[in-house]
Amino acid sequence: MPLPREEYLAELGEAYNHFSFHYTAPPLLVVETSQVDLGWGDETADDLLRQIRHMGRGTQYYVPRTGT
Repeated sequence: MPLPREEYLAELGEAYNHFSFHYTAPPLLVVETSQVDLGWGDETADDLLRQIRHMGRGTQYYVPRTGT
């Protein structure tokens, strides 16, 4: 099976971003994962769980802290 064309993947990414930024139904937590390192330890995971437990209405954005 051939891989999808690059243009299709770019359009799919744009559609996903548009959806997630305009989503207004139940709470949505958008987590920035591009710089996440699983070696940061339990403190980072605990912080993410706190974000989930204390979510309010609408869309919220979360950027994990580094494990320093």
